[in-house]
Amino acid sequence: MSLVEILWELHQEKRISQAEAAAEAKQSSLEAAQSDLDRLRRRLDRQTLLCQALWELLAEKLGLTEEALLARMREIDRRDGREDGKIGARPLRCPECGRTTTSRRRTCAYCGAAMRREHLFE
Repeated sequence: MSLVEILWELHQEKRISQAEAAAEAKQSSLEAAQSDLDRLRRRLDRQTLLCQALWELLAEKLGLTEEALLARMREIDRRDGREDGKIGARPLRCPECGRTTTSRRRTCAYCGAAMRREHLFE
């Protein structure tokens, strides 16, 4: 085997080793993402169960209707100006510095003051 061939083989072995290391890192990242996804699915399932139980209690105890629930959901959905199936971020004025920031933040982006929450689930 010539020197060029030996150097080429060494270069290829290094590249293969690097590719294997990169693949292992991606596999580890994929496994972590899958674990997070599984955890989120379990939380979502539990939240769905909780919402159903709460709804059934409210309907039973207060005589609320599914139509009333759906109407309220649409009302809340539209508060950000869009009917898109989610509570959207809204601009809020900071109680300390008066600058505008988003309702998604817990603190003002400018001065760090605590932002008030209109809703428990925001």
